[in-house]
Amino acid sequence: MAFQYKFVRAEILSEEQIGSHRQESWELSYVVRGHGTRTIGNNVSPFSEGDLVLVAPHVVHCWRFENENIRICNLSLFISDGYLVDMKLFMPEMSAVIDRIRDIRTFVVFKGEIRDKIAAGLMSMSDMDEAKRSLAVLQILYMIGTETLTAGDIGDVSDPHKNTMDTLQLYLECNFNRNANLSEAANAVGMGRTTLCSFLRRHYDTTFSELLNAVRVRQACEMLRHTPLGIEQIAYACGFNSPSYFNRVFKAQNGFTPGKYRNG
Repeated sequence: MAFQYKFVRAEILSEEQIGSHRQESWELSYVVRGHGTRTIGNNVSPFSEGDLVLVAPHVVHCWRFENENIRICNLSLFISDGYLVDMKLFMPEMSAVIDRIRDIRTFVVFKGEIRDKIAAGLMSMSDMDEAKRSLAVLQILYMIGTETLTAGDIGDVSDPHKNTMDTLQLYLECNFNRNANLSEAANAVGMGRTTLCSFLRRHYDTTFSELLNAVRVRQACEMLRHTPLGIEQIAYACGFNSPSYFNRVFKAQNGFTPGKYRNG
């Protein structure tokens, strides 16, 4: 079965901490014991016991605990983005909740009553069997997706390369349905082909092809929902060279086939 979610209770020494990293899943992290400095993107903030943060996929982050003489304790819930997409498919009544969560692009720091409720849910998961834990995950997602978030809750991850990425994204949005290529994209952002490839890998841990396919799949989702075109027609209309490749890419990104997406 594909990864859906994973609950981790970590009690470690400060020297056993994980360094700066990113992952494809969502990460909800609650500090039970310890204090230090939290770095998410270019945002650096102090944290202490009770700190509760949701980090979006692909955002670089790190918690640096400063306690030297105690075992720090952290609870983490990792949730696959594909699991959220699946939930929309099989539990349409959760669609609005999931959409609000997936609209978060950086990270959210929870405070006050909502923090206490989510933290209590995480604490209780330690002693649950998998059946009860799956229900607890749904409850936590519902609390996050129905909370009214303010600008102060949503973290700012300053991106010094935003203008370059905005230009590249505009090129992809305008050219996804034809033979969009690396040479044209590099010219659009004022880089050489090799430089652009290195730039994407170094700063965003991605490739030109992955970005292009993501744009094409998003457009395909819109066409599957709002047009009567067949799947093969949509594949070609979105720039894919073959329906079979379209199916593989679509399933890799969303967890199910275009046909299941349309009929779900």
